[in-house]
Amino acid sequence: MSWTFEQVAGPFTFTEGPAWTGEDVLFTDIPNNRIMRYSPATGACVVAYTDTPRANGLTFDRQNRLYVCEGGG
Repeated sequence: MSWTFEQVAGPFTFTEGPAWTGEDVLFTDIPNNRIMRYSPATGACVVAYTDTPRANGLTFDRQNRLYVCEGGG
């Protein structure tokens, strides 16, 4: 199997997450203490949340609440 990759946002130095909202992908920009939102429909990548103490892992529960693992603060 052959894989093809395309950079759709960035560059970023260290990211994790990701979590799918049903429309967008949320992912963490760990060194900059923020969570980003990437829209495949529009190609836009914007800051969704700031001041996240080294947020890394993301997930949603059954009520669609976002849970964030943090490595600092």
